[in-house]
Amino acid sequence: MDDTESKKVRRPRLDLEEDASFAPPLPAGSQGESHESVLAKTMSSLTFEEQQVAIHDLHGVSEVTEDDPRMIEEKLAEMEVELSKISSKDAYLLAKEISPGYVCNKELRLLFLRSDLFNSRDAAVRFVKFFAVKLRLFGREKVGKDILLSDLEPEGLDFCRLGGSRWLPHRDRAGRAIFFVLPNLSKRKFSVDCRFRAMLWTFFNALRDKETQMKGLILVFFNVGTSGSFDPQLFYHLREMVQCIPSRLIGFHICYDNPMRRPVISLLIAALDKFITARCRSHYGTANECIYELMTFGIPREAVPITDDGQPIVEGPFGPVERAAKRMEQEKLPPPKELLIFIPGPFDVLLGRQKLCQDHIGNLRYRHLILSYQADYEVASKHEKTVIAERIVKEVHRKGGHFLTEYFADYIEVSDIVARKKVAHAFRSQRKIQNRKKGRQNQETTISTVLTPKEGSKSQVDVDSSAKASASKLHYEGLTTLPGGKRDFTECL
Repeated sequence: MDDTESKKVRRPRLDLEEDASFAPPLPAGSQGESHESVLAKTMSSLTFEEQQVAIHDLHGVSEVTEDDPRMIEEKLAEMEVELSKISSKDAYLLAKEISPGYVCNKELRLLFLRSDLFNSRDAAVRFVKFFAVKLRLFGREKVGKDILLSDLEPEGLDFCRLGGSRWLPHRDRAGRAIFFVLPNLSKRKFSVDCRFRAMLWTFFNALRDKETQMKGLILVFFNVGTSGSFDPQLFYHLREMVQCIPSRLIGFHICYDNPMRRPVISLLIAALDKFITARCRSHYGTANECIYELMTFGIPREAVPITDDGQPIVEGPFGPVERAAKRMEQEKLPPPKELLIFIPGPFDVLLGRQKLCQDHIGNLRYRHLILSYQADYEVASKHEKTVIAERIVKEVHRKGGHFLTEYFADYIEVSDIVARKKVAHAFRSQRKIQNRKKGRQNQETTISTVLTPKEGSKSQVDVDSSAKASASKLHYEGLTTLPGGKRDFTECL
């Protein structure tokens, strides 16, 4: 083993014969402990290096290393050897017999290697367990195929449309995908297998995105306000899901507002494996207080689907109902040739006029980049303007970003030619904005000059009254905008 492999912090090994029930036995001595105590015990059992890695993962400051093609081939070969050593693998063998191309697909196996930090044995165990769960949930016909939204039963489709468990349209500040759970969002009770099938599709759908594979994901269990009572079964449901699918969970947040739930949460945290427990944090308080706590871990406020008064947001152009409808349409078409992005990253530029595009952090960075080149662009020749546009496109790519356009429920990357045209359009739009601002400033100067009273011409009271009447008319006609976005001339008089 080389030095780089020896330094990697490995996840605890998965036991293939581990009981997959939703309520596993708790560790000895964990009964009655607070979750702070459970976390402290877990952290003290780790080495200093493992503690630092857990803290860095949780706060999103861990380094993400690029894959080495030579190392990938070696690990794939090792994984094949480890698969041959596993004796109990009926579901895996059945899937391989039905669809060998699917089971032996390198991209599929690479998902499992990345989730276990290229530990070949753990990846092989997870791979076999995944097919066992898939066979139990979907049967023989689907064990060797990708799961589609149309494969879910009506109850599973209703669960997806409800939005109680969903991927957020924004990543956190470190570029990790966020899976948000609102337990008991509806009074309707769904069966365990129904939720499991729906969430298996949901997770695997997101894992098509390479950035999610590389950087891992964050799980938020938001049990505050209207979310209802605590659902331990759903909690263990998520636990089993994380163990059998190729997801690298590197942050787990539990939010709650009922102090009576503390003992239950402590027991549930104690039932997690050491790797996840070290990356788990609980937050107690109102909806806003919990949201602010999540923000300290890099989760942006605009990503959390909760209003200021604690109500869940389930509708809108990117709500679960709309996304499920778009996904059904998308699955009827062949996969696009362009790069497909499930969740845009912090350096991606979204092309569109929707509020989600305008508020996306990548678009905010992009507008700042446009402003920094605006003066040079205005005095440049036609050829020089093309060079500036190319420079901006390359700068976005250098940061790992893409120029994306909406494709049903996902995004696809546009070509560099289209990206340059969009950059040129952004410069022209910015020029119009600046011209409008200059016009408004000139109007404000003219209005100020006209409305300024001359000494001895009239009484000050009559002048002020006339000025306010004129300002009220100009405010109604919308001729200017004051700093802060307020349209009110009377404040300047």
